[in-house]
Amino acid sequence: MTNFSELSGELLDELKAADNDAEKNEIIDLLQNNLQKINHHGKRADSIVRSMLEHSRNGSGERQLADLNKLAAEFLNLAYHGMRANVPDFNCNMKPNMMRTCLR
Repeated sequence: MTNFSELSGELLDELKAADNDAEKNEIIDLLQNNLQKINHHGKRADSIVRSMLEHSRNGSGERQLADLNKLAAEFLNLAYHGMRANVPDFNCNMKPNMMRTCLR
């Protein structure tokens, strides 16, 4: 979220210096996209914090099963978006190979 807000600040400087409407509209579209991402990731962060607080309140100290596939997917998503925020032209294709759990 911090990266998207920093990029938005830079885009605002570019918007002030833009010469034509086409350039201004392109920058406005980028700003709207950044705001959507900030909103999305803010909601995700809120959800994570709420889950952590709920877990700490209800924690009995007992071990619980965790969905490693879900944790790995979340990590990949966060890493990808963090990279995109720092390097705007970064792109990659990730093909997670989900594990099947086996209890013995």
